[in-house]
Order: sequence, then structure tokens, then C-alpha cells
Amino acid sequence: MQKKTNWTPLFVTQFLGVFNDNFLKSLICFIGVFWLAEGNESLLISVASALIIIPFLLFSPLAGRMAKTMSKQKIVVYSKLAELPIMIIAITGFAMESIETVLVAVFLMGLQSAIYSPSKYGLIRDIGGEEQISFGTGTMELLSFTGVLLGTVLAGIVSDGSDSQFYILSIGLFSFALIGWVSSLKIKADEEPPIKNSKDAINPISFFINSYRWASSLKGLNFTVLGLASFWLIGALIQMNLLVHCPNELFMTYVETSLTIALVAVGIGLGCFVAGLFSKNR
Repeated sequence: MQKKTNWTPLFVTQFLGVFNDNFLKSLICFIGVFWLAEGNESLLISVASALIIIPFLLFSPLAGRMAKTMSKQKIVVYSKLAELPIMIIAITGFAMESIETVLVAVFLMGLQSAIYSPSKYGLIRDIGGEEQISFGTGTMELLSFTGVLLGTVLAGIVSDGSDSQFYILSIGLFSFALIGWVSSLKIKADEEPPIKNSKDAINPISFFINSYRWASSLKGLNFTVLGLASFWLIGALIQMNLLVHCPNELFMTYVETSLTIALVAVGIGLGCFVAGLFSKNR
């Protein structure tokens, strides 16, 4: 009798992680701007976005090695557990109206996400086997963009509300982190024994050079990576400009602004679907 595959805990963990990342970042962009002198909105949005990404640049090689040399399930569980105190730091920052404290929480959230990212994607094969890698990866990407969309929209709704705003965002941030950690405890996977010694580089510069050289042996791969990087660069620029332009120039509410930004995620999802139709089995 074939064993039934239970994807739900991994998928819930993935969705809530991305959701909380974008909920927190968008709250800073919508609420934190009022704590700064007028004219510093663009700087805040740029810094908040950068603090999410920088840990991925610095610590992804280390996270990749950890996914090989340690239990991936334990890495995911401990990373999600770390999200709880990080949310407490963020909530404290909102209570104090301290932009520095909230930005520290954003950086730690980015670090936490970077550390467990290779492990959560590595668990796809361990849960579903080789034949379900495409299904698992595709669903994880779908949930990622859904989390981006809904996290951004909810932040807009919370930011537009004046009554009990702090209590709602506090309960939301901590509850989403708590449910995500509980769901990570339910993940069941048939992992291979960890590799005791790995020679993979953890220096981000060496890792980049080694990856580029390896990819050069596969025709077009480095150009594909460059194309993807360019796409995300343009997308990030558009998103950051909309965060300033929509409320300041078009006098849109934060709910309307968040819905405008969320359309990017809808477009990406539709584009992925169309790309799948075009590529077929190639």
C-alpha cells in the first residue's frame, strides 16, 4: 500500500513565513513613515527592503551547508521557534515607535528566513520523493506569492485603521509566527543521514565565484540567473516607488496602495502559469 504524502505542515509553514515577512515589512512602510521627518519615506522603504535581502546575500552559503550537514527538519523547527522572540522585538518597536528597533526585527527576520530556506526546499524531496519535486516546488512558489499578496494587503488594512491598530498588529505578528512554528513541528520527512563533512564554501564571495564557474558548464544558465536578477531588480524598484507615489501623489489610502502592489504578485502568478503552458515538457 502506497504511503499517503502529507504536504500540509510544510505548505502551511512556508505560507505563514512569507506572509509574516511581508506583513511586518509593509507595516513599517505604512506606519513607520509617521515616526520620521517628512521626506525620509523613500529612505525608510529602501532600508527596510535591504535589511530583508542582505542576510540572504551573506548567509545563504552557510544555510546551504547546514542543510547538508544537519537535520533539515530541526533547522526549520528551530528557525520558526526563533521567529517568536523576533516578533516580540518588532512589537516592542511599534509600542515605542522606535524605527531602529523595528528595523532590527526586520533584519533578524531576513536572517531567520535565509537560514531555513534551503532546508525547507530540501524537504520537498524527502516528503514526496523524486517524482513529486515539481509539484512540491510549484506549490511552494504559489504559496510564496500568495503570502506576499495577502501580507501586503492585510498590512494596508491594519495601517488604515486607527482604533486598536497596535493591538491588532501585535496579535497578528505573534499569532502567525506561533502557528507557523506549530505547523513546522508536524512536518514528517524521510531524510537521508546528514553529511558529516562538507567542503561547500560559506564565504559569499567564494560561493558566488564557484557557483558561476559551475554554471558556466551548463549552456545559458548564467544568463538565466542574470535575467532573473534583472527581473527582481525592476520589480523591487517599482514596488518601492509605488509605496511612496500612491499615497503622496495619487492620495490613495494604504489599503488601495497595498492592493496596487499586490497586483504584482497576481501578475507573477499568471506569468508562471503561462510559462508553464509554453514550456510544456521541455
